[in-house]
Amino acid sequence: MTKKKENKPFKISLSLKRNSDSIINLVVFLLICFGSTMIVSTNVGQTTTNSMVVLNTFVRQIIYVGLSYLCMYLINRFFSLERYGMFKFIILPAAAFALGITQFFAESGGSKSWIRIGGFSIQPAEFVKPLVAVMIAYAVFSVKNRPKKLKNFKSLYGKTIAWIFVFLLEILFQKDIGTLTIVFMISFVCLLTVDFPSIRKTTRNLKRLFFAGVMI
Repeated sequence: MTKKKENKPFKISLSLKRNSDSIINLVVFLLICFGSTMIVSTNVGQTTTNSMVVLNTFVRQIIYVGLSYLCMYLINRFFSLERYGMFKFIILPAAAFALGITQFFAESGGSKSWIRIGGFSIQPAEFVKPLVAVMIAYAVFSVKNRPKKLKNFKSLYGKTIAWIFVFLLEILFQKDIGTLTIVFMISFVCLLTVDFPSIRKTTRNLKRLFFAGVMI
């Protein structure tokens, strides 16, 4: 007699994957708490004109923390480079659009880097920071099993660098030099981490250029 398969009950879990780095998860949580505390504390001085400003800021931060953890959970559970490759034709134009649309919103601190809707604001460039690392990782991943397509530095990173250049140009128009520098450095360092034989010479030259710039 064949045994009937037991139907396992469907469970919803908010925990991350078993192989997730618990230390990184803890550090992210501590940074969120620290950043939220700093943001709330900066609004204490405004209580003389608005008694609810601290409470409103605290509530907004709780919402942001919840949404950010949800995003981290979804990425941890469902993200893969294969899935990114399927949707990159939507993700990349959407990122470029989000960076460009900030020009239609009010300037803040001398830069137009925010999208403001109601009482909420979002800085698209913050999403571009991890995105450029994913873009470069996917470029390497896409030729991993097709080494014949890896002829030179341009064949590996050509399209990726073109998109990164678009992002950097849009951030430059936002007048956000700090974010521009960070995105550029993330991109540049990530490009130097791969050491395929066909691009080794170019990578070494870029490393020399990088260290020369640091020394200067």
